[in-house]
Amino acid sequence: MWSAIRAACKRSAAARALAAAIVFALVAPCASAQAPGAPDYARIFGRNYAAALEFAARHAAADDVFRAWEIPPSFAWAIVFPELIRYSALADVIETANVKVLYVQFGRGYGNSSVGHFQMKPAFAETLEGDFLRLADARDRARIADAPLDRAGTVEARRARAHRLTEIGGQARYLAMFIRVMDKLYAGETWDGEEAKLRFYATAYNAGYRLGAVQIRREPAIPRFHTGLFAGKDMYVYADVAAHYWRMSKAKEEGR
Repeated sequence: MWSAIRAACKRSAAARALAAAIVFALVAPCASAQAPGAPDYARIFGRNYAAALEFAARHAAADDVFRAWEIPPSFAWAIVFPELIRYSALADVIETANVKVLYVQFGRGYGNSSVGHFQMKPAFAETLEGDFLRLADARDRARIADAPLDRAGTVEARRARAHRLTEIGGQARYLAMFIRVMDKLYAGETWDGEEAKLRFYATAYNAGYRLGAVQIRREPAIPRFHTGLFAGKDMYVYADVAAHYWRMSKAKEEGR
């Protein structure tokens, strides 16, 4: 079974690498948009960065979700872009099985793996759903009317949640809900420009959005982001990687 999975992953990885190389070549001129003296993450992460770009580019349906929530797609994608870089197809096969079996049958205490390209956990989704329903205004509640959230602690409710977490449309909606909850929880915060806000939101997504403003602002002082299975000597700041993608996206949109 595992040899078949590995062979499938190799074939899909080769196809992704070719597509990613093409996308990377197209966006390379935007590299000038990076802040002076900032690391060039496109080159640091190489094919993984290019594959992340390719994934975002070919999922226009997620852009439609973000626009329906009046969220700029570049802002939303930037929040999860480091997760796209780190995503591992083989690991996701295992983690998705963990969520679809252990979580669905027994709950978050038994299966709470990060799944999907956005690397969301069932516990995150459960907490986010509760906060969204508590904080959302009528207009935002109407946005989920066609697919209401089942908050019952049943196998059926967990199965529906697991499905949302493992398909791109569901993940995009969770990301939009996350941004709305952040808007409400941190309505009193001020930002020195859109990039500062993006950095705060990206940090909260990675470290925990309930940490509070003081702790969220402190988090970027410690590099924690890495692309291996385990932390190594090469560690980066999650918000820096997110901001790098955001600047490149804005520059491309503005034709620079």
